[in-house]
Amino acid sequence: MNAQSRPTFNRNADETVSSSSAHSPALDQAPLPGTAPASGPRAEVDEAPFVIPGQSGRPLPDWRIMFGLTITIGWLIMLSLYVDRAIGWAQMPDAPIEQLGNFLEGAFAPLAFL
Repeated sequence: MNAQSRPTFNRNADETVSSSSAHSPALDQAPLPGTAPASGPRAEVDEAPFVIPGQSGRPLPDWRIMFGLTITIGWLIMLSLYVDRAIGWAQMPDAPIEQLGNFLEGAFAPLAFL
């Protein structure tokens, strides 16, 4: 039996796929953890949002969003305190454009990683 006539098996089904059809190695990979497959019994599950009893049915935002907002607001407060005490807000408009650009690049780079 040569390599072209050998059948390959699909991980999600018991049916065979002929080797002559287009084959992508990405199809052989398992789905990422925490994600549901595109088809199958888990694809039809519809999860309800978490609601605290006694509230008006409004779901809580995801903890990662709240964490990111908290870190961002804290960083912006620390940044404004630094400019106020170390540089001075009056000096910012008079700074050369390359120094102002370098400052803004360093100041907002950590927020890009959130």
